[in-house]
Amino acid sequence: MNKVAEEAYEMVEHGAIGADDFRRFAFEHNARLWAGMNPDFFRGTAVENDVARLLTEPSHEAATAR
Repeated sequence: MNKVAEEAYEMVEHGAIGADDFRRFAFEHNARLWAGMNPDFFRGTAVENDVARLLTEPSHEAATAR
């Protein structure tokens, strides 16, 4: 998994996407998908608090659709 994340982050390093775009790609979309189907999916994990905080915020797509 470390190599996959490292390779994916190269998109930021090469200027293809910004850091915010990478966060949405690597974390936010996945967290919303899995926690949306099972709110306890991340319970007990290192990202539990980050996911809980994310889920209290409006999604980027909803915010930009206004």
